[in-house]
Amino acid sequence: MKFRMGLKRMRFDPRLYLSDLDDRIKEAVAESASIWLNSALERIPSWSGASRATFENLASAIGETVPISLAQDAPDRIALGRLNSRGGLERTRAGAWNFYYETSLRYLIDNDQRNVPRGEGGVIWGLREPGPYNIGERANAAVLNYYANTASTILPAVTIT
Repeated sequence: MKFRMGLKRMRFDPRLYLSDLDDRIKEAVAESASIWLNSALERIPSWSGASRATFENLASAIGETVPISLAQDAPDRIALGRLNSRGGLERTRAGAWNFYYETSLRYLIDNDQRNVPRGEGGVIWGLREPGPYNIGERANAAVLNYYANTASTILPAVTIT
C-alpha cells in the first residue's frame, strides 16, 4: 500500500477575494432588506393601496413584490404611493452596501407615529386599522434579531442609521 501527499503554495488573488466579499455583503444587505420589508408590510394595511405601494421600489430592488389588494369601496391610490417614495440597494463604496426606504406620503408618516383621527393628516373617513404602526421600530428590530442570531456568524457587525 502506498500513500502520497504533496503541498503546493497557495495563490491568493485579493481582487477575486474582495469581489466575492462585496457580493456576499450585497446578498446579506438584500436579505436584511427582505426581512425589514416583510416586517414592515405585516403592519401596513391595504385600503387604497397608497401606503403599501410606497414599498414597491425597495421590493423591486431585492426581487420581491408587494401584495396590494384594494378594498371594494376604496379609490385606487397606488400611483400616489409610488410617486411619494424611494427605495433600493446602493453601493456606497467597495464592500459597503445599504438598503434604503423613504416616503413623503403624509398620512403614512402620520399613522406610523400616532393614531390619526378622522379629519387630520389626510384621513377622511377614519382608519380601519388604527396606528401607530411603528414600522421602523418593528422592522429595525427584526433585522437586528436576524443579525444577532444568523448573520453575525458570517458577517461583521451591523448598524442601522
